Amino acid sequence: MLGVAFLTLAACSGGSADRTAPTTASIRSDTCPGFYGSTTVLQSVGPTAPASLIDATAGEQSCLDAVTFTFQSLGNGTPPGYTVGYRDPAKDPFLDGDPPSPIEVPGNAFLAVRIEPALSINPFAPDAPLTYTGNLSLDYGDHHHLQIVRELPDGKNNIEWVIGLDSVRPFRVDRAENPTRVTVLIG
Repeated sequence: MLGVAFLTLAACSGGSADRTAPTTASIRSDTCPGFYGSTTVLQSVGPTAPASLIDATAGEQSCLDAVTFTFQSLGNGTPPGYTVGYRDPAKDPFLDGDPPSPIEVPGNAFLAVRIEPALSINPFAPDAPLTYTGNLSLDYGDHHHLQIVRELPDGKNNIEWVIGLDSVRPFRVDRAENPTRVTVLIG
């Protein structure tokens, strides 16, 4: 049943794989000259394909922070779609556990990352084995604004992560093939 829902969601997407929906404002980073990003919600446009998360990394990339989610494509290599934007946990808390309950996340500003159609398992393999066996919280070494990068429980057809930052920062999102990945760049 999970695999059917996964494929149904993937079939509903269309457009170009490497573009982001237009935003109303582009903000210049005060710590990374030449980097412009958004502080509003960014959402992918274009075709998507289902994928299983296999790796997640975070750290410094020149004057930016980069959080990259790498996938095993369950389609033709096209990456899954994304929705990334700031979220106020006082109004919409981050949940974890069974049963789900609000959790505290370090930071002063929080980017909610939702990638779909994607899961941390392979729903098409016998017993749906885990494909992401990494840490709940990423070790990100050198960084500029990261406070935490934390995995949240998978949804029905999506993975969710939260990126805790020292303050609201401009960001951009890129998705690419070979390897199949979604990267959040923070200035």
